[in-house]
Amino acid sequence: MSTLNAAKKRLDKALDRLQAAAESATERFKAETELGGRVGALQNEQERLTTALLKARTEYDALEHITDTVSLRLDATIGQLKRSLES
Repeated sequence: MSTLNAAKKRLDKALDRLQAAAESATERFKAETELGGRVGALQNEQERLTTALLKARTEYDALEHITDTVSLRLDATIGQLKRSLES
């Protein structure tokens, strides 16, 4: 009978270790799934920010062109006014 009890104890210990390993694997899977969701969210955020940056750069380039045009026109107008005042 003691051999049977010893075998039962070994079996119980093995089952406990197996259950602990299964719980650990489940926790790792949950953590990996959560991280996967976070990575997906970060990728979406990166795409959104990249799009916003490209839009801002396009707007900046357009405004820079307008500013250059206005600056040239103002310089020309100031030159004309100076010449008119000198005459």
